[in-house]
Amino acid sequence: MRSLDGLNSQQKQAVESCDSNLLVVAGAGSGKTRVLTHKICYLIEEKGLYPSEILAMTFSNKAAREMKDRVQILLPSFEQPRWIGTFHSTCLKLLKEFHLQAGIEQQFSIFDEADQLALIKRILKEMDVDPKHLPPKAIKWNISSAKNESIHPIELLRNENQMSSKALEVAQKYQEELEKNQAMDFGDLLIRMIKLVQENEQVRDILQKRWKYILIDEFQDTNAIQKMLIQQIKGPQTKVCAVGDEDQCIYTWRGAQVENMLEFEEDFSPSQTVKLDQNYRSTKPILDVANAVISHNVGRRKKELWTTKQEGPSVDFYLAEDDYAEARHIIDQVMKGQRQGKPLSDFCVLYRTHVQSRVIEDEARRRNIAYRILGGTRFYDRAEIKDVLSMLKLITNPFDNVAFERIINKPARGIGPKTVQNLRDLSLQLGTSMFQVIPKLKGSSKAHQALGEFYLTFQKLAETAFEEKPTKITEKLLEKTSYLKALENEHTIEADARIENIEELLRTMSDFEEQTGLGLLEFMDQVSLSSDADTQNYDAPMLTMMTIHNSKGLEYPHIFVVGLEEGVFPHQRAIEENGDDELEEERRLCYVAMTRAEDKLTLLAAARRKLYRFTMYNPLSRFLEEIPEQLYNKVFNPNLDSQTPNWRAGQDSAYDPYSQLNEFELASQVLQKTKAKKNSDSPYQPGAFVEHPNFGRGLIKKSEGPDTNLKLTIAFERAGVKKIMLNYVDLEIIHPM
Repeated sequence: MRSLDGLNSQQKQAVESCDSNLLVVAGAGSGKTRVLTHKICYLIEEKGLYPSEILAMTFSNKAAREMKDRVQILLPSFEQPRWIGTFHSTCLKLLKEFHLQAGIEQQFSIFDEADQLALIKRILKEMDVDPKHLPPKAIKWNISSAKNESIHPIELLRNENQMSSKALEVAQKYQEELEKNQAMDFGDLLIRMIKLVQENEQVRDILQKRWKYILIDEFQDTNAIQKMLIQQIKGPQTKVCAVGDEDQCIYTWRGAQVENMLEFEEDFSPSQTVKLDQNYRSTKPILDVANAVISHNVGRRKKELWTTKQEGPSVDFYLAEDDYAEARHIIDQVMKGQRQGKPLSDFCVLYRTHVQSRVIEDEARRRNIAYRILGGTRFYDRAEIKDVLSMLKLITNPFDNVAFERIINKPARGIGPKTVQNLRDLSLQLGTSMFQVIPKLKGSSKAHQALGEFYLTFQKLAETAFEEKPTKITEKLLEKTSYLKALENEHTIEADARIENIEELLRTMSDFEEQTGLGLLEFMDQVSLSSDADTQNYDAPMLTMMTIHNSKGLEYPHIFVVGLEEGVFPHQRAIEENGDDELEEERRLCYVAMTRAEDKLTLLAAARRKLYRFTMYNPLSRFLEEIPEQLYNKVFNPNLDSQTPNWRAGQDSAYDPYSQLNEFELASQVLQKTKAKKNSDSPYQPGAFVEHPNFGRGLIKKSEGPDTNLKLTIAFERAGVKKIMLNYVDLEIIHPM
């Protein structure tokens, strides 16, 4: 039986259990993707379900593609299941299918983060509100957070007093503008789908009968709205199978609720639970260390990963004198591996925050080690790519004012802010889009002539946009707008790089056409839902560096986990809040980092570390304290003599590292000892690093008052300690709590 081939007894149990709702608690490296794909095949091959009767949802396009490919390999003679995708892509497909019932246009736009910020900034300008007083990113964060929790996000924000009345007004206008633009952000895709199912009995009946089985991948990462969606589309006879691991819930900052895993049996009763605890990735020494750390978490089902790979190199711990020495040791080990015949792609460095990479990057460059950073600027977020995509958005949706304003003067056409404001005012007056009122705007200036040419160009392109292939229409667009020509005329290295990126976009379009045979709208939908992981080439022979958050779902033969010091990992925020939930998530991050390693795990810390130009002397991470010393090997460092203090968490030392610190550095260390609770959701909390336009970089020592009128005490590197009223200064968060 193909659907059960190669499965262990626990995996077989998970695949064959189809008569009730099922929770599969799948530990790291235990084969959860194998279980999901084999279960889909089992439902088709053995239970007689049609592929269209199965819905499988996951969190990334990459994971969805992998699932589709595996099912196709297992069942080549069967139709490929249509309903495998991310939560957002599934809702997008359904909203387009039922657009009439939802009361929306089929060709609505999707606003990503950049589009959201652009819209919020425009609203603030129209309201004559200084963005220094109401930071657009803060407003966007509040809106997105509310949309992760409720289908009535504005009401939630109002009832919970999370925003000032002025900020709430901006949020309301933002939502109204989305409707006017016939657009949705990612949160709206799920909310509109839930509302449609709740309010339309016919659609609800169709969907609840359409799928007999719903499978959810990475269930520990679902938020309140995603769980609500599952409950709404589940019919009385529909079975739900959720696969996840509460020990790998590391995204609560973006709405994930580990409680969804812990409460599954109650939410989807009756149900049964199957545990997968055999790890196929790591050796026993690695798993022993990871199990020791995660066992200190309370909010979890008790399980201990085991493996048949009993033999393997010991887990090493290296205490460096500083972060530069930490970087040198990493590159030393990488080069040693190279001499032993190991490729660079075997090695990966994991850190808690992006800023830790810089020193390691410098050392790698100095010694000619090729490396890549996973999690930098996404391909689709680069300015030139956003420009081209905005042009395509305007062709397919003339109501998209955000796309219009982004590209109306790119390349420069002599259309200034005043002309744009006149268009904006007229569009508000006539109740239509800025693009559509261009012919109605009176005038004979050069700007008006440029507007007329712009209108005719895009109107003509729109006429054939749905008939031609995406590559062809984009090439026409680049030619007619002279966008590429303008870049070529710059004659700079930066312009050449942008041209290469646009050429890569065209290649991506061409690949999409060949693989799917679909058109521009479908390509735009895919791009809107793309993620950083989707654009990475994991086969390149380079040393990889990334944050632990970005490492989820990946694995490497040799993993380096750096910065195992209090205040670095666990993060300062978790220590300051002194809350069990925050520290448990940090511990889950540590567990995820360790279980990325297949053969070798190296843990590193520095006796002193320079972050944001500030030297820190932190005790070793409590996560090291939680590992029995016999489970790892302390690598001898001749540069740290016997007088070096044992900076293990919770232990005192006669050495006083604070004696040589200035006021700013001292503030950083004192904060790490405090037990103050975070009093709000504002990012301006004690321990956050900020940038002041005059005083430079500083560390927040104290935060007083309501979020709408915060008074901050900040220790600045150059200017000393200052008291700042947040409403009267533009403070940029460098290192949020």
